[in-house]
Amino acid sequence: MSQEKVDRYKKEKAHRAETMKKQKRNARLMKGAGILVAVVLVAWVGYSIYDLVYEPPVYTYSVDTTALDTYLTDMNAANTLTEEDTEADTAAAEETEGTSETADEETEAATEAASEETEAMTEMASEDTEAESETASEDTEAESETASEDTEAESETASEDTEAESETASEDTEAESETASEETEE
Repeated sequence: MSQEKVDRYKKEKAHRAETMKKQKRNARLMKGAGILVAVVLVAWVGYSIYDLVYEPPVYTYSVDTTALDTYLTDMNAANTLTEEDTEADTAAAEETEGTSETADEETEAATEAASEETEAMTEMASEDTEAESETASEDTEAESETASEDTEAESETASEDTEAESETASEDTEAESETASEETEE
């Protein structure tokens, strides 16, 4: 029996390095899995608490649509007036025993006039918008040009001041050296 024990010990000793590596690897995997589970649990609890406590801000927007309402009301009033004019023209034409073709032509003419008026108002509104955007871009360009001109003028003034100061300093130095040389000669 003692021979069996010796053989078993030799086998264990031969494979001891591999066995130790397996044990260390398994221990690291278990630690990593435990840390991962702990992080997931902490994140879940933290998010749950945050979700209970935090209420997202509610944004309220208000839009002043009086100008749009006024425009639409004016357009509807214009259409109503043209429809009333058309109905009055039609009634007058029927009373005077005009032909139905004349009434239809007048109705079409009134309808065309109303649609042309609507198109003209739409074009004027789009032209106003375009003019405003052009004016805004021109203002921006003028401001940037003025700013660059101001910067150039400031840099020129600064360089002129620097040159004048250096000339004055050199003249002062020359005057002092001449005064010192005259004193030395006396």
